[in-house]
Amino acid sequence: TGSTGSVADAMAQVFCKARAAVDVKLVTNVADLSGYQAVVVGSPVQNDAWRPEAVSFVKTNREALSKLPVAYFLTCMTLGLDPQPGGRARMAGVLKHVQEQIPEVTPVDRGLFAGTIPLGHLSSVIRGAYQVLGQREGDFSGIDFRDWDAIQAWAETAYPTLMNV
Repeated sequence: TGSTGSVADAMAQVFCKARAAVDVKLVTNVADLSGYQAVVVGSPVQNDAWRPEAVSFVKTNREALSKLPVAYFLTCMTLGLDPQPGGRARMAGVLKHVQEQIPEVTPVDRGLFAGTIPLGHLSSVIRGAYQVLGQREGDFSGIDFRDWDAIQAWAETAYPTLMNV
């Protein structure tokens, strides 16, 4: 729905402020990793897993990614609806599972971020439940738990590790 892409865009802004040249692309639109000094791979979580195309990207590019600093991140409504340590640990397990599936690629950092979902993408029953659980006053377009300050702070912390500075 674009939530993960907007999080990637926010990270890219931080990296660009640090004078990095950045490309933000869907993993399905990346054909070659040569020329990149670092890679950040992100995916929304659905059914307690990274999207298959993100996992496939890492698997397909494992040789190149194993030679680069790589960071993983995810976006997930669970982190907004259940911000307790148990929900966060469960989502951290999603990224741990990716690393277990593809041990050749070891991320230097991992980001866990609450997501958003436009109400139009939900059935009327689920939409009603989400409105009761997460609606912010005056916002009927969707449920948005993204914490832009946390995303920016993570990117600022991850950047030196990714760029070896």
